[in-house]
Amino acid sequence: MTLTAHRPRQEARLCREDGARDACDEAVKALLRAWHDYEVLKALGAPLDAVSAAHGTLQRARGEVARRRLALTS
Repeated sequence: MTLTAHRPRQEARLCREDGARDACDEAVKALLRAWHDYEVLKALGAPLDAVSAAHGTLQRARGEVARRRLALTS
């Protein structure tokens, strides 16, 4: 199975401060990729184990963005 839909733009900046901005930007990009993959698999009616794995990746990416944002504000 291949993903054929276009990925969302990855220029979103949800993080502040220069020192860790690159790491935070990369975490946001990973979150966008994980979200896109999850939604495409779900829409294609992929097997449940593939959708569950994509959902797990999405949850981990959300956690990573949250950790990066907390690190920037503390």
